[in-house]
Amino acid sequence: MNPAKKSGIKALLSSILLILPIFLAINKPLFSDKSEKFAPKTLLTDEEHEWLANHPIIRLAPDPEFRPIEYFDNRDNYSGMAADYAILISQKLGFTFTIIQCENWDEVIRKAENHEVDVLNAVIKTPGRENYLEFTYPYLQIPSVIVVRKNEEGDFTLDKLQKRRVVMVSGYGYVDLILDKNPELIIDLAEDVNKALRMVAIGKADAFIGDLVTASYYIESGNLTNLRVSAETDPLNISGFAVRSDWPLLVSILNKGIALLSEEEKRAIHHKWVPLVSSHHISVTQIRNTALISAAVLIIIFLIVFFWTRTLKKMVRLKTEELQTELTEREKIEKMLADNKTQLQTIIRTIPDPVWLKDPDGRYLICNQVLENIFGATTSEIIGKTDYEFMKKKEADILCENDLATMKTKRAQKFEETVTIPNSGQRIFMETFKRSLYNSAKELVGVLGVGRDITNRKLAEKEVQLKNIELTEINMDLEKSRGELKKIIREKETLIRELYHRTKNTLQMINSMMILQANEYPKSNDIQTVVKNTETRIQSISLVHQMLYQSSDLSRISINEYINNLALKVLNSFGLTTEEIACDIDIGDYSFLLDSAIPFGLIINELLTNSCKYAFPDSQKGKITMSLKQTESLDYHFYYHDNGVGVSNNFDFRKNSTMGLQLIYNIGEKQLRGTIEMKNNDGVECYFKFHSISEDARI
Repeated sequence: MNPAKKSGIKALLSSILLILPIFLAINKPLFSDKSEKFAPKTLLTDEEHEWLANHPIIRLAPDPEFRPIEYFDNRDNYSGMAADYAILISQKLGFTFTIIQCENWDEVIRKAENHEVDVLNAVIKTPGRENYLEFTYPYLQIPSVIVVRKNEEGDFTLDKLQKRRVVMVSGYGYVDLILDKNPELIIDLAEDVNKALRMVAIGKADAFIGDLVTASYYIESGNLTNLRVSAETDPLNISGFAVRSDWPLLVSILNKGIALLSEEEKRAIHHKWVPLVSSHHISVTQIRNTALISAAVLIIIFLIVFFWTRTLKKMVRLKTEELQTELTEREKIEKMLADNKTQLQTIIRTIPDPVWLKDPDGRYLICNQVLENIFGATTSEIIGKTDYEFMKKKEADILCENDLATMKTKRAQKFEETVTIPNSGQRIFMETFKRSLYNSAKELVGVLGVGRDITNRKLAEKEVQLKNIELTEINMDLEKSRGELKKIIREKETLIRELYHRTKNTLQMINSMMILQANEYPKSNDIQTVVKNTETRIQSISLVHQMLYQSSDLSRISINEYINNLALKVLNSFGLTTEEIACDIDIGDYSFLLDSAIPFGLIINELLTNSCKYAFPDSQKGKITMSLKQTESLDYHFYYHDNGVGVSNNFDFRKNSTMGLQLIYNIGEKQLRGTIEMKNNDGVECYFKFHSISEDARI
């Protein structure tokens, strides 16, 4: 090869080496095939060392097609992110895994269940697997995503997939986690991730659920351009090692190996494999950051191409005679570079946000059309000048200070800056991202900047602040009004409680007067009976007012508490106890208004009174059963039964003229608009159905 050609190749290689550090991460091999014995002697216990010595073969079965987490490459070598973790951990602990290759993941799980393999890697912990596996601490945490076709609009959630065809990978623990929280999903199972994604791509399934890393890998490597990541979903893919259940000591050993992993080692494995995955799930923030980074990269590419072109042209001028044989190839390269330069300039100029590059002295080297519009000048008029020539000194001072602060650090900086447009005088707010730029010799080239107009956002924030002030004043007025209203309500509640209390006292006074009056006729059974019946009825009404007076809710009472109290009062009024007449009361947690509680209580009072008077003669012990349930149609069903002597078979409850039965039917069917059925069934039985008590509270 002639010297000129060697010189040209050398220059080309130098240029390539200048570009590579900017665009590629250097992937150094993390592990060698040698199993180095560098586990600290004090790390493992004597028992654990002895266990490893007694188990020289530890069989690890990877998922054969789970790229880039773990897989077998075209030479059947165990590869992937999980593989690197396994090798590094085994080296730290001083042993080597024996790799078992299976045909698919279902076979891996089957062998694990039968203890034909000892360890699984990158496995999700599920209740089903805990029957035959024990799990280490997790060392991988990967977002879970839903993948759909691009023609499916909107973001999909698990709820939206209930009537869709969903596909997941057979045997994966994540299937159990999804179905556990979403049992209504109908899921088809594919042999591996690649086949599952292709089912979605060709329309055999509507969506795929899995982890972001493997899904992105297979979408890109399989050129499945009609697929997209719709949204992230819960739970995350969190995984580590899984060990056969009869080897718990190996779990302890592996946990110690995981604990030895440094952050640098984890980052090295992450950066080795994650750059191979394209992200198909991009949030608004990621879009903005990606746009800024893309703009920066494009500018870097433009600068590299620009300087590379100058170098090539100089080389061509100096080596014209020596490179005549390569003239045709050189012309092709020059044309390609020229086209690339034009394309890059076009891309930079069409970026919708202002983009620029300044040298260390603040002079513009590059700018796009958006910056031209802000300054009201052309690129040729801007290049070589500083901010002081286009804007107010105070604004230019701030921009200069921010540029200097950026040049002091190698990290990207974010600032909020203001710019007054020269032509219109309009003041705009800019959110700018700046980063110092260095050449291959680590010499400062200048400051790369990308901005975004946030004027509308700032104005909106100011308007929100004003609105907040107004709302604060309104809230203060409302708080004042609320205090006055609370005072009025307290006064009203006090008045109502006093009214309930006085009503209860008045009823008790009437009751006492009737008893005193009846004492004047001790030999009149009719008068004593009327007074006794009236006494229990007054008690049922008085009890409602007493409960309302004592309740925090002045409109409603607990019907459960009311019926229990009423039953005890009626039994006590007849000198009976619950040991003599047992009461089995099953009442739901319902609240009745005053207008409904009193008539309902009167019905129960009459039923209880009749049972106490007639159902259990000669001090016979018995039982009274009551229940109240509400149906879906908001109807109430009340059931009453005593196991007393009952009545004769030809007894007609409706035609009986006693006042108690007339009250039951009149109140139940006319006042409460329900239906009542009473019959003789090993005692007296009563069914009362009435509509939902739905009156609004009046207090």
